[in-house]
Amino acid sequence: MQQIYEKKINYLNTKIQLLTEESKQKDIVLQNLKNASSENQFEQQDKIQDLMNLGLQKQKMEDQQDKEIQKVKHSTRLIYKIFINKLEIGTLFQNK
Repeated sequence: MQQIYEKKINYLNTKIQLLTEESKQKDIVLQNLKNASSENQFEQQDKIQDLMNLGLQKQKMEDQQDKEIQKVKHSTRLIYKIFINKLEIGTLFQNK
């Protein structure tokens, strides 16, 4: 009878060891999944930051372009005024 109990105890101890090993392996898999998830989250945050930076760069470039366009418009107006003044002066001299 004692041998039967010893065999059952050995069987249960073996089963406990196997379950413990399986649990450790699952813990490792779970930790790897958590690490991968964290890495993906950091990568996504980096991509979002890159997109935000690109958006800011685009806005700066558009602002700079608008400034350049305003300068060109202003210069064009000045050139037009100078041209009109020269025409008026030329007309005055021709009329005299």
